[in-house]
Amino acid sequence: MFLKVERTRREWLVSALLIVAGILLLASLLFPYWRVDLEAGIYPKGLALELRPYRLDGDIREIDELNHYIGMRELESAGKLERTIAVPSIIIAGLCLLIAAFVPRTWAIWLTLPGLVFPIIFLEELYWWLADSGLNLDPKAPLNHNSQIGHYYLNLSARFLPHHSDFGAIYLCTP
Repeated sequence: MFLKVERTRREWLVSALLIVAGILLLASLLFPYWRVDLEAGIYPKGLALELRPYRLDGDIREIDELNHYIGMRELESAGKLERTIAVPSIIIAGLCLLIAAFVPRTWAIWLTLPGLVFPIIFLEELYWWLADSGLNLDPKAPLNHNSQIGHYYLNLSARFLPHHSDFGAIYLCTP
């Protein structure tokens, strides 16, 4: 029998936390995970990009145009495989956390692994794509990284931050 009737207070607390973590992980699909804010003199209101596990939102066309000048690939071309498998992976991890709340401890330990491993893989993939996109620039670009003109022409500053909706999920999903 999977459900144990007699549970200690600690077991109830662990089950409740697993349920909350699973629900938050599933609900996280509704919100952006990462936000990029760009400020440039030619864009008085700035440019914004929000990254969700399965799509990009914001000023994609304008950012791609700027990226073209420095030789960076288009935003949509990065992480195609990752965006394809992100939603099923998050759903699987969330469901595993929910199921882990109702099974014996041995099973629960195995079922919590996707909820622990997938975020680490996600952060590693994000790091790799950011580094690859920023370091592998087209040397034939109009304003390549050796061009001083590009620095003065664009006068661009950027902030890359986890989206504010992630902080609560990060704290509650960490067992």
